[in-house]
Amino acid sequence: MMWTGVTASAEDASTVADETVAAIDDAVGQMLDTALAVSAATSTVSVGGGVSVELSSDASDGISIDSPTAGDLEIGLPFAETAGDAQVVDGVMVYDNGNGSSTTPLVHADGSVQILTTIADANAPTEYSYQFDLAPGAALVTTGQGGVDIVEADGSVSRTIEAPWAVDANGKAVPTHYFVVGDTLTQVIDVDTSTAYPVVADPTVKAGWWGILPVYRITFTKAETADAKSKTGSPFATASAAFCGLLPGTTVKIACAFFYTLIRVDLNQNATDAVNQNKCLAVRLPATAGAINLPAYDASVASC
Repeated sequence: MMWTGVTASAEDASTVADETVAAIDDAVGQMLDTALAVSAATSTVSVGGGVSVELSSDASDGISIDSPTAGDLEIGLPFAETAGDAQVVDGVMVYDNGNGSSTTPLVHADGSVQILTTIADANAPTEYSYQFDLAPGAALVTTGQGGVDIVEADGSVSRTIEAPWAVDANGKAVPTHYFVVGDTLTQVIDVDTSTAYPVVADPTVKAGWWGILPVYRITFTKAETADAKSKTGSPFATASAAFCGLLPGTTVKIACAFFYTLIRVDLNQNATDAVNQNKCLAVRLPATAGAINLPAYDASVASC
């Protein structure tokens, strides 16, 4: 596919939309294949289980995710103040941001929402910010795997934002990462002189098991982290009970014991790294032992 290279502000919005969808198809066509189609620029996409995603022709309205289990969430889109009205191409919605980039929300049958950014050329921005309308006491918390959890006031994880990715026109991975300031998540795409345009990148917001079974994120104090390091390094016969006993709540302790054999090495390594970096250990565990879902339990080094 040949991208025109002209910035979006100088192009007709429908042309930008066509080129954006073509670029996404070239880079990650399978994601378009699995997305639920929209028929108009303002649409409510029903996922099932009472979950729906509201999209608007006006980018400043953002995206609203309504869920009876994970709660409702509104996400503000990057450069919404300069974006034109959404265009729909082959069931895909595209906002021309007017700066050489475009935004494409994709809704999938599992309730996840991808928000793809397509960068036309080297003149476009490389940072894209999303503002989350969080419930009182909730926070965006980075994970050890490069993603971000939405942690509610009670410590439960209502949703997770998967680790970011970006790919250029040659299929080459482009380094990318998130940073969080308050309720705003920013994706940084680290292009360089070898990057071939257009570049496609995304954050993906998921509920998954988090919308069905409670998942909790616990951040230890520095003293507790040192204790966790000692306990996870002790003989296996006593390590599980010793470490899991540090966690609050009976159900979380039970889940910890259930998953301990799977994450013991990760726990000890991250506790050791946290002590060495003068930081804290964080763990994420489902509040039930029967939740067999790999991303739902892990350990990481966290600021504290």
